[in-house]
Amino acid sequence: MLHAMDLHVQLVILLAFFSWATYVFIIADPVQSKMSRFFVVTVPRRICAFVEKTFGRRVADKLGDLGDLAAQLFYLFVVLGGWTVVFWYAYPMIGRSSHVADFHRQIGAVVFVCCMGSWHVASNSSPGHVDARTMPLFDHYDYDGALYSGKVCPTLGIRKIARSKYDRATGRHVPRFDHHCGWIGRTVGERNYRWFLLFLLVHFCMCVYGTWAIYRLLRGEVLDRDLLNAVYYNAATGEEVRADKFVVAHYLSMRHFEMCSVLLLMGVMSIMLGAFLGFHLYIASRNVTTNEFFKWRDVRGWHRMEREEYERAKAVGEGRADQSCGGGKSEAEDGPSDPGPMPVNIYDKGMVENLWEVILPLSCRNEAQARFAASLGRRVPDDGRRKRKSAKPKSS
Repeated sequence: MLHAMDLHVQLVILLAFFSWATYVFIIADPVQSKMSRFFVVTVPRRICAFVEKTFGRRVADKLGDLGDLAAQLFYLFVVLGGWTVVFWYAYPMIGRSSHVADFHRQIGAVVFVCCMGSWHVASNSSPGHVDARTMPLFDHYDYDGALYSGKVCPTLGIRKIARSKYDRATGRHVPRFDHHCGWIGRTVGERNYRWFLLFLLVHFCMCVYGTWAIYRLLRGEVLDRDLLNAVYYNAATGEEVRADKFVVAHYLSMRHFEMCSVLLLMGVMSIMLGAFLGFHLYIASRNVTTNEFFKWRDVRGWHRMEREEYERAKAVGEGRADQSCGGGKSEAEDGPSDPGPMPVNIYDKGMVENLWEVILPLSCRNEAQARFAASLGRRVPDDGRRKRKSAKPKSS
């Protein structure tokens, strides 16, 4: 056995690596994070360029198709690899353990199906796309004058409706643009934000549940085998080592390396995904997108600086005016102007209505559907469905 200090170093290294990998490959948005973009986008592109130069265009094109799916493949590798460890190593331990009930095998299978199902739904749901034809379907927000104003998209040449944004990943305008998520291979917008939240919620619950279950299994082995009172020996020197929690943890990491790795991974991801889910639930309850959250931060910074400059100029101008004898124009009038009150989020309708707007997007409601149908010259019944007219016999 190694000394406890060696275990400390290993745990710190593993924790740092899993935290970094979780952030770069799972949490961070490649569009906004330079580090994530380097490993998720730049590295695959350079590999494809090298392959094209070495092996030709045809091989590079095939590799490029896989490169576009790098994040999703990494997700599948981590999740399916983790579940393989659970099914192969943890399930047999459940049958022998008295600390985790046998019905958790069935619960685990259900959690696995929900995990892959939520990923499948999120990966195949469209955020919606704004063009000249679909604009009436998504044009239901007013311009707030702070973040949005009536402008024309220089790329597509269409009017930029409020809360929409041109998405470089798809080359289209996305309504209520939130961010682009490489792990589901989709841009998140008005119509699929609910499925993205479901994806986060399911995976957060999966990691918390998996962390608890594997911890109970390993703790059960410590108690059943009385490992805290066992005698351990240093494999290098042969010296006897006094048992403590770190020594026992090191022993378990050697004996159950696969399960301990999954335990550490899910423990770190529980924290990361919990924070990420909490952030999205917070902004959803305020009716703010990820894109708008960072824009509002910039607006608040701008307003604070403008207000401070105005107050300083006003104080200086009042001091000079008191010393002035004439009625000429004060220098303060030529200084910074009053920025006025801080702009407010006009889209905030209260927590309940904001969350309901995520669950049932405005473009999926009858009003938007009727507006869209009217723009196409069709008539939609009040219930949103076409009703067949009953055939009546002609009178003779």
